[in-house]
Amino acid sequence: MTDREEFEAWISESGWNLERNNEGNYCTFTTDAAWGGWQAAVKKAARNKAKRLPVAYMFDWYSDHDDGGDGLVRDRLTTSYDEAHSPTMGCYNIRPLYLRDDA
Repeated sequence: MTDREEFEAWISESGWNLERNNEGNYCTFTTDAAWGGWQAAVKKAARNKAKRLPVAYMFDWYSDHDDGGDGLVRDRLTTSYDEAHSPTMGCYNIRPLYLRDDA
């Protein structure tokens, strides 16, 4: 289904006028404006999906005895890029976590 077909299926449920002129624009201003908004939203969603920005990071760090730690490797979850990549924390095995494509 094309973007326009999806839009028209969605908007026709509310009884909006879908009549178009010879140039392909909707005859009703509000329908035409809604179509412009739909197209912008689809483009933005595609850009965001293409970026695949992580939503969080899982990393390992060493709990050093010298700092009062127990000397064990720990897993840690954070939403902060800076914390996950902090040289002072001794972070390693950094694993970005993404939203699923179907989410």
